[in-house]
Amino acid sequence: MKLTETQTVTLRAVVELGGARLSELAAHLEVTPSTLKDRLEGLRKKGAAEVRGKAWHATADGVAALPISSPAVSLPDAEQGAEITPRAVHSGPLSAHPGWTELLNALPLPELRALLRVLSAVALLRQAAPHLGHMPWVGAYGPPGTGKTTVGEVALHLFGGELFKVGTMTPGEAVGRRVPVPGGGFTVDTPRTMRGPVSVLDELGEAQGGLERAFFALVELGPVVQIEGHKLNQRAAVFMTWNPEGREIPLPPGAPRRGVLLDTTRQAARLTRAFTVDGAAQRVRAVLDQHPAPWCALEAFQVQAVGAELVDEGRAVLFGCATAEGRAGLPFGALSGLAAAYVALFDLDARQAVAEVVGDVAQLAASRDGLLSRPWKKDVGELRARAALPDLEVLPEVDAGEAQRAALAEQAVTQGYRRRLQERLRVMREALQGPSDRQLTAREREARADLLGRAETYAERLPHVPDGALSGVEEALSELRQAVDALGAAVHQRQVMEAQTWEGQRRQLESQLKSTKENAAEMEKTAREWEKLARELRAVVGDEARSMTVLTRWKYVQERHSDKMRPGQSFQPNQVVRAASNVAAERLHPVAGVAVSVVGMFFEARMNARAPVKPVQVEPVRRWVDKQGNPVDPSSFVRQTLVQVEQNARQARARSDALAEDIQRFTAELREGKERARALGTPKTPLVLRMDEQ
Repeated sequence: MKLTETQTVTLRAVVELGGARLSELAAHLEVTPSTLKDRLEGLRKKGAAEVRGKAWHATADGVAALPISSPAVSLPDAEQGAEITPRAVHSGPLSAHPGWTELLNALPLPELRALLRVLSAVALLRQAAPHLGHMPWVGAYGPPGTGKTTVGEVALHLFGGELFKVGTMTPGEAVGRRVPVPGGGFTVDTPRTMRGPVSVLDELGEAQGGLERAFFALVELGPVVQIEGHKLNQRAAVFMTWNPEGREIPLPPGAPRRGVLLDTTRQAARLTRAFTVDGAAQRVRAVLDQHPAPWCALEAFQVQAVGAELVDEGRAVLFGCATAEGRAGLPFGALSGLAAAYVALFDLDARQAVAEVVGDVAQLAASRDGLLSRPWKKDVGELRARAALPDLEVLPEVDAGEAQRAALAEQAVTQGYRRRLQERLRVMREALQGPSDRQLTAREREARADLLGRAETYAERLPHVPDGALSGVEEALSELRQAVDALGAAVHQRQVMEAQTWEGQRRQLESQLKSTKENAAEMEKTAREWEKLARELRAVVGDEARSMTVLTRWKYVQERHSDKMRPGQSFQPNQVVRAASNVAAERLHPVAGVAVSVVGMFFEARMNARAPVKPVQVEPVRRWVDKQGNPVDPSSFVRQTLVQVEQNARQARARSDALAEDIQRFTAELREGKERARALGTPKTPLVLRMDEQ
């Protein structure tokens, strides 16, 4: 079973944790759960990992497939049972290493050789002699294919360290993470970028969220840097690369003066041809493959300071060559430490080391506009002559014959073909990794995991496929692309349909919510009115007059009086008899009414014959009728009305509460729908469908 580098790292984490959930593994590896899930699915399909319950475990085949890593012996030797012994490391100066001169000759330009020497010196100072002086950072910028990253990879091979792809790094990986301490507060953990001996920060322009500014916290001239108020030892020589055509990197104030930089723009055409056609990259790789890493153990070097007089002489030459801009932007203070490192690394005496350092710094400064004046080569040449050093252009460039050039050109074409296939794979993998798990159904996630597994298999095998078999790989990639396109089209079609369905559901829910809110407001008003009437009636239910007054105010009953006798009027006795007879006549049978009227007239005449008497106050009998005009009995009517009103109040309140629940339900459904739509995002054409346009 063969595992890719990513699969090896993932499976090793599973083994180390001894069975862990997806979230725990994601936190350990510092990746997103969706990305890690795809990796684990690929391992599961290969039989290297399995799920037990909710935890991931490595299988026996997976553990057996993990490579055996040791700094002392290669994997084939370990498999053959060879005794593991420490690898022999060159103990003398770097210049005495059997591959050093061949390596310098493989680099196509003197500027690249100067850059490698300066970077080597800074790595030595950081590891073995941080007390000797300023230690600059080293950088290279320019178009792609001009050897910037190659110099960093060479330094890593010589001394050790790590290459960081800053496009995928987090702030914690760059400058350290906070670590809580007992009793409160925190400290900062030393990041891998500061452990050295060399830290290559490749393609600084791809840093996310302005993270490139954080990297410049690592480039202090001294042995200690401050991160969030905490002092950390800087043990790494920092080497940064970037492409200003892709994204310009604004250097913080003072950063250029603390660094030694190379601009490859002027020599871009020459360097690109050297690395892609003339075979410079292959020659460098051949030298490194011939001599295993590391070449030197920097901690074993004894570095002594160089005399101040010699350093001042070299500094004066470099200062005299510099323009006003150069005097403000070159690291003059770093010459002393660099010269001491040159003595130890390249077996030079103090005067030669100073002259070599000045020459290298001047060559690199000359690649940048406006830092050196025109006669700088003459002044530096005189300094080198006094130190018995040859001219700057001492190492001849490699000149391949015509046949070799033709072979290399054909090889470059093949390499370009292979790179195009790798780019296709990269685009397809990005397209597959684009949607999150929430955006895909279970079947779509399973199909994506299968396609990602195939893509990783192709990516693992592609570098080892013979040139003549690349056409077969292209056919396989075409089939894979069709499958990826089909999956992307299916996901896109489903998302469009879901978006359209949701739009209709949204409008319906919003309409229902609006009408329900209106009904709820009206019903709440009605319930409160019923409840108010019930409270008022309940308070006066034992008082007939007050109860009827409440019902009259609420227009449940009306009070009626006789037109003859109204409350509050004064009557003579004869008038009382007349009025009473009239009322009786109105309410009795007509014959009885006539009889009552005659009797009333008789008594009225007798009363008129007598002496007048004092008028009396008469309060006639009160009458109540309901809304239909029917007479009502106050006591029974109040009790019946109270029962009915309380029942109406309960029903209205129940209906109001039901409408409020409907409002909450509609609001929740609308919110959940919007969250689902937001998670799905706006349906877009999958990236892989536009792959031919890249």
